[in-house]
Amino acid sequence: MPLQTLLNSRFQILVNQSKLPMAVEAYLDSITVEIDRNLPGLFQIEFIGLDFAEVPAHFSPGAIVDIQLGFDQPEPLIKGEILGLEPQFSSAQPPRLTVWGCDSLHRLQWGTKTRTFLNTTDSAIAQKIASEALLVLQTAESPVVHEYVMQANQTDLQFLLQRAQQVGYELFMADGTLFFQPILQNTSPRQVLTLGQNLLEFYPRFSLMSQAAKVTVKGWDIFQKQAIAETKNAGKFAQVNDSNLAVRGEVLARRSGAAAAVITNRPVNTSTAQQMAQTQLDQTALELVTAEGTCVGNSQIRPGTMVLIQGLDGQPGGQYSFEGKYYVTGVTHRFDVVQGYLTDFKAKRNAQ
Repeated sequence: MPLQTLLNSRFQILVNQSKLPMAVEAYLDSITVEIDRNLPGLFQIEFIGLDFAEVPAHFSPGAIVDIQLGFDQPEPLIKGEILGLEPQFSSAQPPRLTVWGCDSLHRLQWGTKTRTFLNTTDSAIAQKIASEALLVLQTAESPVVHEYVMQANQTDLQFLLQRAQQVGYELFMADGTLFFQPILQNTSPRQVLTLGQNLLEFYPRFSLMSQAAKVTVKGWDIFQKQAIAETKNAGKFAQVNDSNLAVRGEVLARRSGAAAAVITNRPVNTSTAQQMAQTQLDQTALELVTAEGTCVGNSQIRPGTMVLIQGLDGQPGGQYSFEGKYYVTGVTHRFDVVQGYLTDFKAKRNAQ
């Protein structure tokens, strides 16, 4: 493991905009920040041997925590609220305390609602829900106007995730802003990870299990009083990956008689059905090549960003090359006093 991960690792924790005293930091054992696409960001701070008299003054529930990690100069990772304290007592070891909380996305999990949205877009729905939760939203205008959308006894988070899945959007918090936007698969890589340098471990997987040759959406247009059936074929499959693995995946899926995916029993109109079919096809294609990896701590690796993987064995660009661009879907930033700062990530082979 590179010495940089241990020797130069730095952290900073602010509670209600005030830095923790050195007397408290001295007992810190580890910091974990988990940020997954479509889930609230989670942080955990663990102390060993901390005097519990210090807890009320610094870690009261609801306090705002800002966690920064990096090398030489720490960089912001997450800003959230303390939601819980978990002490551990043992006769054989010093007491432990875990302070945990979530970013502001957890506000969308408060209570279920039943309501309707008429003649509006998904981006407008997201804007309304974000405003109700006092969240700043960044979104891209969605093209389809829905005549009727129902939130049926769902939390706002469940409902927005359902809408995002149907239209090929993603939902996540970053730098205090809620993002509801298309999956940005054609962007330039934010970071280059090379095995043996800053990339420590990498485990890609190539699987045909979830692949389908086509997707059909069937439903009933409640306004036109007629059945709807829209089909999208895997003709765009080769564009969903910058490696020949994508082409091979399409060929094998067709040759093996992969069943068509069928979505039914949803009241839709023609434009919505077309959008749902294409979205499902694109999401299925992204499951062809998935990966997990560990690299030297890097605060710039976040869900919704692209990384370029290099230095793997084999011939780059060959039929089974796993080098190339990957779309990050989840990240765990972890710091401890033994290993320093490391970043674990989950990713899918990018589109285009």
